[in-house]
Amino acid sequence: MAQKVDFGLWYDFRNPEPWQIDFEQFYAERLDQIERAETMGFDSVWLTEHHFCDDGYTPSPLVIHAAIAARTQRMRLGTNLMLLPIADPVRIAEDAATLSRCFRVGDLI
Repeated sequence: MAQKVDFGLWYDFRNPEPWQIDFEQFYAERLDQIERAETMGFDSVWLTEHHFCDDGYTPSPLVIHAAIAARTQRMRLGTNLMLLPIADPVRIAEDAATLSRCFRVGDLI
């Protein structure tokens, strides 16, 4: 029996010196790239959470997932790492549930 292989993308949204560009342009280009990747058959996008990094290293993965979900149709959204000990776990659960309900129920992995 053949099984389907899923292909995913992992973004950290780092924008380091000396290549740093305006963050608005940086995010727009990455979101365009993710949108195109879906048309090429990619199945998911995975993000991590980091804080206090000068290069913008994804401090709010669920917010970025909302932007991705608004621009894609079928990609599954996941987190590789969320720093739950420094967050209110109920708030994280509410944000994830809201994100899942606003876009595609069950697609937040």
